[in-house]
Amino acid sequence: MPNTEEKRRLIMRTKEELYNNGIFKTIKKIFNYLLAHYKISKSNREYTNIFADVLFINGCSLPHPSRYRVSHQREQLEFCGISTQEVFYTNLTIDQAEKFRCFIFFRCPCTEVVEKFIKKAKSLNKVVYFDIDDLLFDIKYTKTISYIDTMDENHKKMYYSGIQLTQKTLSLCDGAITSTNKLKTELQKYVKNVFVNKNVASEKMLQISKNAIYCNDLGVSLDSKNNAYVYKKYIKIAKKIRKKKGQYFYIGYFSGSITHNDDLEMISEDLAKVMQVHAQVRLCIVGMVDLPKNLLKYDDRIIRFPFSDWRELPFYISNVDLNIIPLVDTTFNQAKSENKWMEASLVKVPSIASNVGALKETIINNQTGILCRNEKNAWFNAIDTLIGNPDSCQKLATNAYNYVMKNYTTLKSSHKFGSYIKSIMKQNFVMVLPSALMSGGALVALKHCHCLKENGIDVSIVVDQSKPLKNITYMGHAFPTFVTRTTKFIANIDDACATLWTTINWLNNCKKIKRKHYLVQNFEPDFYNFCNPNRAAANATYFLDNFDYITISKWCASWLQETYGIKPKYIPNGIEEKLFLAPKIRNFNKNEKIKILIEGSCDDYYKNVDEAFRIANKLDRNKYEIWYMNYRGTTKKWYHIDNFLPRISFDSVNQIYKKCHILLKTSILESFSYPPLEMMATGGFCVIRKNEGNIEYLKNKYNCLTYDENDLSTAIIAIEKIVNDASLRKRLYKNGIQTARERSWKNYSRNIIKAYSTITK
Repeated sequence: MPNTEEKRRLIMRTKEELYNNGIFKTIKKIFNYLLAHYKISKSNREYTNIFADVLFINGCSLPHPSRYRVSHQREQLEFCGISTQEVFYTNLTIDQAEKFRCFIFFRCPCTEVVEKFIKKAKSLNKVVYFDIDDLLFDIKYTKTISYIDTMDENHKKMYYSGIQLTQKTLSLCDGAITSTNKLKTELQKYVKNVFVNKNVASEKMLQISKNAIYCNDLGVSLDSKNNAYVYKKYIKIAKKIRKKKGQYFYIGYFSGSITHNDDLEMISEDLAKVMQVHAQVRLCIVGMVDLPKNLLKYDDRIIRFPFSDWRELPFYISNVDLNIIPLVDTTFNQAKSENKWMEASLVKVPSIASNVGALKETIINNQTGILCRNEKNAWFNAIDTLIGNPDSCQKLATNAYNYVMKNYTTLKSSHKFGSYIKSIMKQNFVMVLPSALMSGGALVALKHCHCLKENGIDVSIVVDQSKPLKNITYMGHAFPTFVTRTTKFIANIDDACATLWTTINWLNNCKKIKRKHYLVQNFEPDFYNFCNPNRAAANATYFLDNFDYITISKWCASWLQETYGIKPKYIPNGIEEKLFLAPKIRNFNKNEKIKILIEGSCDDYYKNVDEAFRIANKLDRNKYEIWYMNYRGTTKKWYHIDNFLPRISFDSVNQIYKKCHILLKTSILESFSYPPLEMMATGGFCVIRKNEGNIEYLKNKYNCLTYDENDLSTAIIAIEKIVNDASLRKRLYKNGIQTARERSWKNYSRNIIKAYSTITK
């Protein structure tokens, strides 16, 4: 819904429309405005669960500009396989900044939501551009429009306020897209990066123009049954214009808005002379322009039509013999596009245009149109040469038609625009997690995301589930988070990474991923018992030809190469200094129980938590206190637990370690075991069972104590040694801190960027 300021502006604008155009035209405009809001609001509901490329934010309620600069540009991008959506700026919500890669604000005034939205989009490494097709972003340009002088002070103040707010939005953006070279020059005074994407004809315009040509040539519709609306419109217009086809020479002026009064006034004397010399000339005017005094005496030869729907316009134009496009040579007009020439060319009607701005740059004089200087008799002479000269008219019309069909359609111009949008979008990366539960492997994946985002990559998280999720947060970064089963993924993805064998399917099914990675953090077939079909499914993921393999331990790198012939990229696992490296050696107070921490899911056999409790249950309950931390929140009845810690957030885990004295870690399968490293970093001690995932950095009697897996009593002996031997604690503490410092993530940032090297190419 519009905010208070927007409501005020709408009320003022409605009053202005009533004053200038009367109640019926005002009602029609209000209807179109509400219809646009409804359509965009309806589409807004569609992308509650969507991940797409470009969102256009339309800030203009007028249908003509937004059709060219939003609808047509969307069509261009869709031709390039770039997915798009549209929203009216009053319906914009902050969370939409997460769902797209690039944002284009068209003629959008700056509101509180718009400003916050742009700030958030940039914080997520998204690209934000501004689009405009007129010099309506600075008061110094609009002061040259004489129509504004007719406004009362309140309307003028509101008009200028809107322009200043539009300029503010422009200044917040990374760059701009516009329709003419003159606009580019002026926009570069505000933003450095400006791209010219000319106004072009849509597929619908081409079809309607084609129908108009056939209707005009044959007097019938191509398919009167399926084009009944078109046929009726043609008959209605043709009856009013071409009452006696061939007897008259029709000159068409399709002004559109009332701001073109000065343009028609400029050539009114020459037009009057044309009508005086050539009695067969009829002038057809479509739009809200006022009739100059010079032409009043020819009122009976002038046919007037109101401002018309764009779908009717080709039928009006096709029924005239000549299209005229006069423009007073002002800075504002120099920035205008060549729309009127293009629209006439599409229905094979020749044009005479002022030698100004984009018309001057586009029209090839005497080939695709006639360029006319704004001098006395110049317009008369130009028109005079074409009256009674059908061959010249046809040649100009045919050349212009061929040129427009080659250069001015959404299809033919799509590659250039699509290539530019692809070039400005930040590289994006998607990490796919099997669930939202924060295990050690998930935290490693999030650290990779954190590092990539810090290096300017647009990073998102995809979780393999159907239930909606809040954004996953890691180290102060809230990553846009999507779920696989209820999100429509239509964005182009540069790089995506699987983190468990179950997430591979999503990458294979997503057709718009350029490069696929697989972050291997363990030998996953061994997650399952013998005869479990998941063993084969997990093993099959080590035979993928179109994936780039990355791993986090030397052990994983070893079996990937020796068993499967894969030479993976290696990123050593690190530790967050800010969270864990605040070491304080543990005090063993006789008046305080010694806290033993057990960590891991008891549902996963390879975590071997049962063994930890078989050891812990034998400890003296008067001397020891057992804390159990399990991110899945499950336990077993026979576990003797003094403090159960289910689903502890990652940011709080360090506090648990700091409150405990000794970590008892009994896993039998780990690619890399984090808890011992984290415990040592906080100044605590570790008693561990050796496995392939911890021998990479753990060394018995150097930074930890190990026990014999075949004699669990050795684990109790190791715990007692740490409690009773102060010199041992001092040695383990010193070396443990040194090990943790060497394993700081800051030492491995380059490894992460290098491993995902395709991102930075």
